[in-house]
Amino acid sequence: SSWLNAGERERASAKMGVQGLRPCLVLAALAATVAPSMAFSPLTLPSLRRAAPAVRPAASVRMQALREPPGKKKSFLTNLRESIEHIQDGDKFVAERSAEFGPVFSTTMFFRSTVVVGGPENVAELLAKEAAVQESSLPPPLQEIMTERNVLLMSGERHKQQKKIVQSLLSRSALNAYVPIIEKRMDEYLDGLVARGETYLAKDLTSFCLKLFAEIFSGTTLTEEEEKLFVKYNDGLFALTKVSPSFFRARKARQMLETNMQKRFDDVFAAGKLDEPQHKGWKNLYEAFRAAEEKGRKYAWDDVGYATVQMIWGAYIEAAALCCSCVMSTMDRPVVAEAALQEISAAGLAGKTTQTHSLEDWEKLPYTLGVIRETLRVQPPAGGGFRVTGEPLQIAGYDIPVGTVVTADPRIGNTDPKVFTQPDTFEPLRWVSRDLPTPAAASGGKCPFTGTATKLDRASWFPGGTGQHQCPGVPLAELVVKVFLAKWYSRVLKWEGVTPLEFGPPPIKIPKDTYKVVFRQAQSARKD
Repeated sequence: SSWLNAGERERASAKMGVQGLRPCLVLAALAATVAPSMAFSPLTLPSLRRAAPAVRPAASVRMQALREPPGKKKSFLTNLRESIEHIQDGDKFVAERSAEFGPVFSTTMFFRSTVVVGGPENVAELLAKEAAVQESSLPPPLQEIMTERNVLLMSGERHKQQKKIVQSLLSRSALNAYVPIIEKRMDEYLDGLVARGETYLAKDLTSFCLKLFAEIFSGTTLTEEEEKLFVKYNDGLFALTKVSPSFFRARKARQMLETNMQKRFDDVFAAGKLDEPQHKGWKNLYEAFRAAEEKGRKYAWDDVGYATVQMIWGAYIEAAALCCSCVMSTMDRPVVAEAALQEISAAGLAGKTTQTHSLEDWEKLPYTLGVIRETLRVQPPAGGGFRVTGEPLQIAGYDIPVGTVVTADPRIGNTDPKVFTQPDTFEPLRWVSRDLPTPAAASGGKCPFTGTATKLDRASWFPGGTGQHQCPGVPLAELVVKVFLAKWYSRVLKWEGVTPLEFGPPPIKIPKDTYKVVFRQAQSARKD
């Protein structure tokens, strides 16, 4: 039965005063309806208190009483409000709660009891106890859409083996092989933008990145119908139940994409073309599967199609979101854009590509990389990953029981002045070592915290998550965005948004398709 009758829904709406609450209450009711099959109690935070010890310690031994993580007082409406506010603006939600309760706090996210962990010391403690937090907390509909073959849903030895296969597509040699196609497609993309003088930033970049990563990982291009299938598959992220239309559409889309990709691979393999440069991704994937089989791990032949779809799906929106954020973060910072362009030009990477470059060439842009990482710090595309405790856990002196969702959130440390000096200042030089040359347009020696972020550990800086399930694709994303910025800064003179900036739904923070940017062509681009 539903939690709320009509009268209760009206009273909830009046009490909470949250715009658009009625659709969210419907979602909550759906979550409640399917709670038995989802094996969790959606909006009831389990007690975080331990029972008193059976034996009192000696008086000479001082023990600190275990406490539950602080948070809002629990009630149905409070829990519902917490989930809705987090969905509406995750950045604001985490900032406000951590300011009120500290870097470790309890809340409700996506209608589940959750403990958020932030700050280097606390994240380091969580990482040291990571073995107790392995199970994915993704809802069952999404787990079924992704299937048990997805590396995010694995743990233990199986996860280690599967992650090695993923990393084979992201090694230095693999990235180096991808450089020519990234440069070529980026030139073509900027040609179209410059000719129009405008772009629907997120919409255009999402479509471009989808096509780019399909070509990177398979050496083939997507049809228009396959692009639509990927969109339907991605929309399945928001399927709350296994009876929702988006769930069925997403599952069917994944199956069709797998079949298509497997057939393409079969054709390439049968024709003896796997060694051709454009199929480097498939070549690496095939060899990784064979190496795993030699160690006793068995794979089905059609795993190639599945893995290809997952790699494309896992990369394209995140890369598009980062490209968008970099454009927006430097829109009103012309000095930063000019400094990056000076560095890009000095490295011979400005404008259209006229010669073959290598991964090493693109690693000679420390300031441009600083722009990317500072953007990730200030405008992270997402929060942390969500895992469920498999045994009682203590973090920062707080008691977290079995079955609680725990997430290490990078946004808390990203704004901590003990980690990042003057965290409200956008300064790429904090990521540039002091012994490296800096562009003349940059503040150079005038920045007192140049290089302070270059030696942060994994508990202080984790833009792609942390621990065993951290995203291994960050180096590829940084490479793609470096090439994009090199082309953008050298071919676009000045840009501005001309429509309201609104963001789409979580989990990835990216502008809505309606966000439009106009710009003037740079003089150097006209000469090209």
